[in-house]
Amino acid sequence: MRNKKMWIAGLLSLFIPGAGQVYVKKYLWAAVFFVLYVSLLVTVYVPSIFVAAIAVVHAVQTAGRQEAENMDK
Repeated sequence: MRNKKMWIAGLLSLFIPGAGQVYVKKYLWAAVFFVLYVSLLVTVYVPSIFVAAIAVVHAVQTAGRQEAENMDK
């Protein structure tokens, strides 16, 4: 078995959680870390994108209403 470099394992896991574990042939841990990462990504990050989109729409609509009110005065 060839010598595994620690920095390569760390760098791989930095970019894709679980990839460093695949590099050192710890496939079960790789699956655990990857599934946890994807689960958190889907349940936390993806919904936050929708919240941000709603905030943008609300801000634009509110600014439009305020501009219309100021023109009426």
